[in-house]
Amino acid sequence: MPSTGQTPETAAASSLEPFGAVERPAPPAESEFARWFTRFMYFPAIGGNFVPLIQAGRIIANEKSENVSPIAWGFALFCLACWLTYGVVKRDKVLIWANIVGVTNAAILIVCIIIYA
Repeated sequence: MPSTGQTPETAAASSLEPFGAVERPAPPAESEFARWFTRFMYFPAIGGNFVPLIQAGRIIANEKSENVSPIAWGFALFCLACWLTYGVVKRDKVLIWANIVGVTNAAILIVCIIIYA
């Protein structure tokens, strides 16, 4: 068999790529601002997900949940769970932690809605 001058890895890659082996550039180095902003985003991302607990506190204090939509909060819980899954897939710590808090708090609120309905 004639030699094509390709290593086994290159030959395998070219058989998978429609136009042969493609060299992908390395991702750009993260700037100092990007690192700072990532750390900063923990606060609004997690803090914003405490809103359901405020609503749950009002439900418990008034012992009624008649003005709170379980459908809307159920959909919010679904969205938070999707974002949590996305964060896990992307291995993004901010998304993971923020949405763990959000899913937990939305679930607590939905339990309060059901108990005080």
